Amino acid sequence: MKKTHILLTLLAVTYGVCAGLLYSACNSEEQEVNYDLDPSISGAALVPQGEDSTYTCTLSQVWGVYGWFTPDAEMSWSGGGTPESGSGSEFTTSWASSGSNTLTVLVDGSDTDTNIQSGTIECTNVAEHVVTVVKIASATASNDVICYRNTSTITGIPDPLPEIPAGNAVWTNLSSNGGINPGTGDTTIYTPSIPSATNNDIEIKGECGTSSKSAFITAVGVTGMTFVVVGAGTNTPADTLGFTDVGTATALVSPANRPLTWSWTLEYQVPNDPPVNITLTPAGDTQSASIAVVSGSGSGKIRLTAVDNDTHCGWYRIITIGCAGCSAGFCPAFGNGAIDVHSVSARFSLGSGYRGSSAGFLHISSTEMSPELSRPSLDALGSSDGPVHTDDCEGIEKGHGSYST
Repeated sequence: MKKTHILLTLLAVTYGVCAGLLYSACNSEEQEVNYDLDPSISGAALVPQGEDSTYTCTLSQVWGVYGWFTPDAEMSWSGGGTPESGSGSEFTTSWASSGSNTLTVLVDGSDTDTNIQSGTIECTNVAEHVVTVVKIASATASNDVICYRNTSTITGIPDPLPEIPAGNAVWTNLSSNGGINPGTGDTTIYTPSIPSATNNDIEIKGECGTSSKSAFITAVGVTGMTFVVVGAGTNTPADTLGFTDVGTATALVSPANRPLTWSWTLEYQVPNDPPVNITLTPAGDTQSASIAVVSGSGSGKIRLTAVDNDTHCGWYRIITIGCAGCSAGFCPAFGNGAIDVHSVSARFSLGSGYRGSSAGFLHISSTEMSPELSRPSLDALGSSDGPVHTDDCEGIEKGHGSYST
């Protein structure tokens, strides 16, 4: 009876019964029990191009003399890049090209394991794991020409789509201008600190494994504006264009030779004067513009603006047109003159101001009697001193600055 009981038990195991814990047999020999090792591969399914990745093969446990255990087995790997194949429970490899790859492990459990009750492991098992190798195909800037006061977002485009592996791309600012944040991820934001010296001199590099791509950015700055009056001498008030003068405004732009748009708007109009009217003519390279007052124009102030066509950042300057004192709101329109003669002292009134104040006077006097008093001579300024302006007003408003949109 005892021998019969043992034989029945072995037959039951052979057909995969054994309390439902053992797997199907690979053959029907009564003296051996064959087990399915059920291997599985764990490891990243999305990896950067050229970067090492490690994969692990694990086996299912089987029931033995001493309980559940993992049997010994030989494992052979294939489908890798470098190296292409290997052995053991762990396998490290990398792929030099992007695309889809199938990693395969062959598990051979034919060696006898004395822990198994009256049997050996003879089944051959196979596991597969699909690995997608990704490279960065391009780095694209949301704006590759920006005002240096603005930002640009750089995005890494993966190949194949749709995503870059976690921790990639790794971003680097290869210029000394400004910075980027964050340093890793699908996108990064670049913020310049100063205008570019040349076009495309800012390089933001993205890396995914051994692959890399860069975006090139130009940070434009209109950082100032000069204004000169043709033929002006030392007596010419700054930023003032007389009725008969011609002025030249030049924008300070970096990088050089950027296309600019010039315009002007009225800031202040002298009351009861004709409207301010000027002609504004940009030069061929648009870096400068000439300004002339139209005949019949009144006095006032204008805001002269130069704006970069692509980035809309620019600079403005306040220019006084006509009479600088009148544009300040308190200097005269001419009134009636009067002369008072007191021996060797003569005073010539210059009339009344627009609001009734004195426009000043011209006073000629001598401390002693001399023959020259009977023979007046014409006084003149040197030719290098330029036009004479008789404004005696101070506190004229000036202004200039930059802006961006």
